[in-house]
Amino acid sequence: GEAVTTSPGGGSGGSPRTVRLPQLQPSAEYSTLRLAKLQPSAKLKSWDSRRAVVAPLAAASPLQAPSGSLSARGERTLAPSSAYPPNSARGARPRAGPGSSHPLASGASLRLAGSEIFSLDHEELSSYRLRGREADAQGSGPPGGPSGASGPGALAEEESVQRPVETVPAHLVQIRQMYSPKQVKPDEAEPQEPGAEGAIDGADDPLLGESAATPVPGGGPDGMTPLGLGEDLLQTAVPDEEWDEEAILRRELAKLRTGEDVIAFFAKNGSNSSVKFVYCKRKENVVETDFRPYDLEVISELMEGGMAHAPHKLGEHFTISATGVVHVCPGQQSEHMSLGDWMHQCLMYSVLTSMNFFKYYIHGKVFTRWQLHTRYTVYCHSRTLLVRRLFLAKPMFVKPLVKIHSLMHEVESVKVMNIGTNVYLLADFAKEQTSVRSNSTSGASKDLEQRHDSTVAVLDKLVQTVSQSTEPQNPQDQQSTVMRPRMKSMVQEKKEGYDNARRHRLAKHDQSMLGDCVRLVDYMFQACLVKVVINAAVEFFHRVESSTKMFSISVAYGDKNMIFEPGLDDFMEMLSNLWTESVKVVNTVQSFLSVRQYDAYVDSYISSGNHQTVQGILESNIEYNHYTQAVRDRIMSDITKAQDFSDKHFELFRKIHDYGNSWNEESYLGAAKTHEELAADMTLMREFQGDLDKYKPHHNVGIIVVDGRNLRASLQPVPERGLGAMKRALTEIARKKCLSVLQRFDAANKVLDGRPTALNGYADYVKAYNDIKSQESQLEEAREEVESMYQLLRQYNVRVTGEDTVQMEFLQTKGNDFADKKLLEAHTYIKEKQEEMVENLNSVSQQSEAEAKKLTDQLKTGQQFVSEDAMVSPEVVLEELSQIQASLSKLEEKATTFTDHQGLFAVPNQFEFVEVEKAKALFADKSKLWNLVNDWTEQKRVWTTTEFSKLNVEQMNKQVMEYSKTAYQLTRALEGDEVATKIRSMVDEWKSNMPCIMDLGNPAMRERHRAKIRSAIGMGSTTVTLVSLINANIFDYKELVADISGTASGEFALEQQLDKVIAAWEDMPLPVQNHRNQRDLWILGDVTDIISQLEDHSVQIQTMMGSRFVQGIRDRVETWESKIRLGSDSIDEWLQVQRAWMYLESIFSAEDIQRQLPTESAKFKSVDKFWKDTLKKVRQSYRMAMEAFHIPQLLQGLKNANETLDQIQKSLEAYLETKRAAFPRFYFLSDDELLSIMSQTRNVEAVQEHLSKCFDAISRVTFTEDKKKDIVDMNDMIKEKVTFIAPVQTQGIPVEKWLGDIEIKMCESLHALTKVSVDAYPQDGIVRKDWLFGPYPAQTVLAVDQIMWT
Repeated sequence: GEAVTTSPGGGSGGSPRTVRLPQLQPSAEYSTLRLAKLQPSAKLKSWDSRRAVVAPLAAASPLQAPSGSLSARGERTLAPSSAYPPNSARGARPRAGPGSSHPLASGASLRLAGSEIFSLDHEELSSYRLRGREADAQGSGPPGGPSGASGPGALAEEESVQRPVETVPAHLVQIRQMYSPKQVKPDEAEPQEPGAEGAIDGADDPLLGESAATPVPGGGPDGMTPLGLGEDLLQTAVPDEEWDEEAILRRELAKLRTGEDVIAFFAKNGSNSSVKFVYCKRKENVVETDFRPYDLEVISELMEGGMAHAPHKLGEHFTISATGVVHVCPGQQSEHMSLGDWMHQCLMYSVLTSMNFFKYYIHGKVFTRWQLHTRYTVYCHSRTLLVRRLFLAKPMFVKPLVKIHSLMHEVESVKVMNIGTNVYLLADFAKEQTSVRSNSTSGASKDLEQRHDSTVAVLDKLVQTVSQSTEPQNPQDQQSTVMRPRMKSMVQEKKEGYDNARRHRLAKHDQSMLGDCVRLVDYMFQACLVKVVINAAVEFFHRVESSTKMFSISVAYGDKNMIFEPGLDDFMEMLSNLWTESVKVVNTVQSFLSVRQYDAYVDSYISSGNHQTVQGILESNIEYNHYTQAVRDRIMSDITKAQDFSDKHFELFRKIHDYGNSWNEESYLGAAKTHEELAADMTLMREFQGDLDKYKPHHNVGIIVVDGRNLRASLQPVPERGLGAMKRALTEIARKKCLSVLQRFDAANKVLDGRPTALNGYADYVKAYNDIKSQESQLEEAREEVESMYQLLRQYNVRVTGEDTVQMEFLQTKGNDFADKKLLEAHTYIKEKQEEMVENLNSVSQQSEAEAKKLTDQLKTGQQFVSEDAMVSPEVVLEELSQIQASLSKLEEKATTFTDHQGLFAVPNQFEFVEVEKAKALFADKSKLWNLVNDWTEQKRVWTTTEFSKLNVEQMNKQVMEYSKTAYQLTRALEGDEVATKIRSMVDEWKSNMPCIMDLGNPAMRERHRAKIRSAIGMGSTTVTLVSLINANIFDYKELVADISGTASGEFALEQQLDKVIAAWEDMPLPVQNHRNQRDLWILGDVTDIISQLEDHSVQIQTMMGSRFVQGIRDRVETWESKIRLGSDSIDEWLQVQRAWMYLESIFSAEDIQRQLPTESAKFKSVDKFWKDTLKKVRQSYRMAMEAFHIPQLLQGLKNANETLDQIQKSLEAYLETKRAAFPRFYFLSDDELLSIMSQTRNVEAVQEHLSKCFDAISRVTFTEDKKKDIVDMNDMIKEKVTFIAPVQTQGIPVEKWLGDIEIKMCESLHALTKVSVDAYPQDGIVRKDWLFGPYPAQTVLAVDQIMWT
């Protein structure tokens, strides 16, 4: 937009003002800019006291532009060349005259695109100085007529000619510019498209008024001109001679309705009009709070008669003329305002009132006044109540309460704890706190009791004072007053009486406040007691937070960690007791509400149960809980830190503690300790003593002092006791070791001093010398060890006795003699005698070989060892072999000794005892052979003479295999030995017959099999032995025996299976259980296992019957086959009877069913008797299942019972069908539900639980409480009740009959209620609340509502 800066009024003085004109686009529609009241929805760019904001509005009547074309709405677009004159450059104002085409000059307005805001200052607008009408003496046509020209050329021509013009006031020029019509050439007007007559939207413009859209006679179809122009706009397009100016004036005056219309009129006509002013008044506000001072309306009464009559008695009114607006108010000076100022203020008022602050100012003001007044009223009311109830505002209560406040201050100074700066043991600290609380002379309990008593005394005095003030005047004083002559007037006496009564009321009121006063004091005292405990907690908290040492604890070793005494649990327990006892001290102080003399004042409060104890207050007090928890946490934290520190620091000394715990002096001294072990232990004790010298007994961790003195005292004796015991042990060990070593040296020297001459003696001497020589280093080490022991004793300052010293010296002498003399002499002697002894050894060795050769020849050639005849008596041969064994043992011992001597003498070529070894090997084989012969002979005799049935053929076969193996080995070792060959042949022969013997000894063989074999070999029934079988040539029938044995094995397997079946049924009871907790009524229990076993055994027996080995046991198998089949049939029939019996038993136990079905009841009784008798037999005599299945005539009886029960069930179904036919809704019920009803016909209420199935929406019916039991109403699931029009009778009537009556009564009752509901339906059909929620069922209401709706 173009910016133009001017001074107010177009002059040079004053502050500059800025007018921002909109930037017109080339394609913008030619529009109008109308000044209007800004609505609340208008968007404002800026606001100040000098600027009016005009929002873009809809276009006014389309005007013909100098150039361009009409738009689709019939509006003319403005060409770029005509938007602004060429001379309207930046900083210059365009001038306009009668023929100007400037939008502002022509009276047209600009339509702004989008929501752009056009800011226009009023003074800036009025500074435009436009040319007025031409004062042409020749009476030319209206400005802008047919001969006129418009556009920039016309403006230039006008300026060059400089015609004289009429100078008009600036505000009229401004307003006329906005309202004057644009000159249109008739030949440029284009016809308006059909339907475009609605393009004129100036009718609702508050400034143009109704004249912008007034039809013109002779115009378009609706009285409008072809372009839809108003009458006032056509005045410039039609010559003046064609119009009657007076008629036009009257027409315009007739259209004046509002002040805006009048201003527009004068803006158009100026002061040249015959009408100079118009009377107006303010419009009446529809809403009282909607104040619109600038909305004026024309006084129509004064417009009649051509304004010839003066106004009379108008009161407050306005006159509008071309010069301005005059506000006339009787009794006050009139106020004049120019039209420009009036429009400016009107516009400003509209803008201001569109702002929320000014728009709702009256509401906010009213609310604020109301709020302030309400707050003040509440404040005054609260102040009045406070004055009436405030104790310090009562003279009687002031001094006592001040005294009580002083006592409360003393109470707060009482201490329930004494937290000093000392270092305490936990027990001492707890004891001191107990003394502070409970000391009989200066304890907290005593102090609090004294303050309590003092407070009670003050309260007692207060109560006494208030009570005395409420006592009536003494009658004697009143009488004396009456007897005295009257000195006061009646008015004074009346006033005094009034004052006395008022004081009495105030005293009564004060007395009524005594209870609250006692409660107040009690609350104050409780608050002080709470403060006492909280102060103690705070003091304790600050003490522990100071991080200075406060508690001392001892430390000791535990299993893994250090143990504190007292420990963390002890501290926590102390704290718990400390707080508990502190709270107890203040909690035991008697409440003032429980003091007996105050009962009359506080009874109502005590009875309400709202009184809190000090303990309860403290338990919920945040500050108290915070500090107590903080103290607990700090102590716990410091103890935890002390624990960590102790675990780390004292762990260095745990080895001493552990050593002391494991130390047992007796065990240590009793154990065999070496010198090295003792030396190491003594060194360890010295290290322990060194560690204890570095021990620091005290350590500070926060408020905890870790005291390690007791721990050090317990560790100090450990190394001392250990070192003392070790010294004693070392002394004893040294003494014993010295004696032992001395004895070994004596023994060695004694042996070395010997000089043997015999072979065995020489050999022993050499052996002893070698042993001593090998121990020489050990002896020397032992001697050195003893010396080091005594040296160690001297190092640890142990006194050695004289005896031990002498023994040590003697050891040194013996040791030196052994090493320097004895060994050398013994070695020399051995070398001298060695050759002689070797020759003697060879001679005795050859003699031993010769003796061994003789024994070998005897075993090989002796007739008693190699002859088969000797096999008859093997025990004789074994006796001779035992004698040879004794001789051979002696030779073996000699050979071993001589061999040792050769190694001892270091003979280069040792003698070998070959004959001795041969004799040993041959003797072993011969002994084994004749032991085999002896065992075989004896075992064969047992096998052949024992009854065959008692033989263990498996064991026989095993022994024969072992004998055969041994015989084979001997024939190879003793090749050519007749005895070995013979025994092998005998064993092998027996081995070949073992398969037949195994078949004969088959455990599956029964007597029938043995008899068959005996029959085949021709044996009688005598006792069978192996000898008798061999004599009968049993081994010639091996195939027969094998065949019979295989058959026996197959039959034996079948017998085992059959035996398992029989054993299973012997242990299978028939389960029986009680029925319905009746004593004599029983039924079968769970028979699943029995049925499963019957099925399994049936399959097994069928498999047996198909086996080829069954012939031998066919009779038994067939017997059990029939038993299993009978059991299966019986259990099936039994269970079927049980199911039917249990179903019908509950039915026929009802007397109603028995009465209605007598025949079926009789049949069921017979079955019931059979059932009970059968179960009784089972329980008494046939407890096992297989036994019960074989009860005589059981299966037939069960079958008959099943047939009878089937007949009963069919009859029962037919009976139920007749009932359903009588009442078809019984089809909705199952047989069991219907039978439940039929079995309880005497109890008519039994049908209640089945009603919802017979009738979909009936939950229950209501029976009368008398004996008739008539039904009076029905109820649904949500408790809606419908009363029958007549009761339904039930006594003496079948159930199906009275249920049918319910159905009939249901329909009749709903029909009757529907009729009543129709009659009660409201006439207007609108107010239906009473009818909808009236005494009608919902179904009826819905039906009638639908009827009325249709």
